[in-house]
Amino acid sequence: MSQESQDKIESQSTASPFNFTTGAAFSALKESFTQAFWQPVIDLFNQSKKHFIKPAILLLSGPCIIMAGFYFGSLGINGTVEGFGPIIQYLICFSIGSIGGIVCITWSISEWLFKLTAFSRSLQNGQTMQESIDYLKTRKGFLFISWFIYGLLMTPCILVLIASSILAMMQMPILQPLVLPDYITIPAEIMSGLALIFSTMYALLLIAVSGITDSSGTKAALTALAGTFKTYIPLLIYAILANLIFCITIEIVFTVVSLRMTFQNYIPGLWDQVAIIFSSSILRGIASFFVLPFLIAVPAEITKRAIKN
Repeated sequence: MSQESQDKIESQSTASPFNFTTGAAFSALKESFTQAFWQPVIDLFNQSKKHFIKPAILLLSGPCIIMAGFYFGSLGINGTVEGFGPIIQYLICFSIGSIGGIVCITWSISEWLFKLTAFSRSLQNGQTMQESIDYLKTRKGFLFISWFIYGLLMTPCILVLIASSILAMMQMPILQPLVLPDYITIPAEIMSGLALIFSTMYALLLIAVSGITDSSGTKAALTALAGTFKTYIPLLIYAILANLIFCITIEIVFTVVSLRMTFQNYIPGLWDQVAIIFSSSILRGIASFFVLPFLIAVPAEITKRAIKN
């Protein structure tokens, strides 16, 4: 892309408001099924893939560190525990592992959001990944505010997802499952599905908007929210596809285990659960490296087309 084109897009993103439309979003979604759409994305990924190594490793490491703390804390504990020594050993190891793992997971999420925003910006204005990263490093406060507003606006969805996760765990056939009537479980599943899809739609568009706009964090978050409603149908279709891709790539282990537990009455033992967490963490980290950058390409194109000419 020429410097003149880059300057045009930059000036448009600064001076003109976004004009999200369903037609333009459908056009971007339709184009994503062509090879021509993905070639620039592949080229940019090949040029900038080194930037995704750190967040992928952090994502891989977090759960593994937590389970390592559990493993080392359990060493030497067989059957009945006598004295406080083994208990103290377990508490220390598990506490260190949990804190270290949570730090890695939180750091990974932060890194992924930052790098995906930079990747989206590069797709939108033709900059290199490093140029986008250097620019966004001067806008960390803006990014924090935009995602803080996202968290506030998505609080109902987050609470629904947390409640549904707790409900699902209580019904898992590992210990004594809680049996609930269909008039509770079915609405709960519908609500959690809607909350997951909408929060995904909003997050995808917020990454794309925050990558290209020069406005405040609050305005970026509200612009992305308005754009989510204005492009609801095409963005909904894409969010469903993105979640399916996410489940069969990044979360393939948990997807398979969940299906086995549902249809085959599979009940993993304690160490089976440890193995599942370790294997899923490794595959999650590796898959995120190859999958997440490509998932942001369509929202980036939708946002690019929303900039008024």
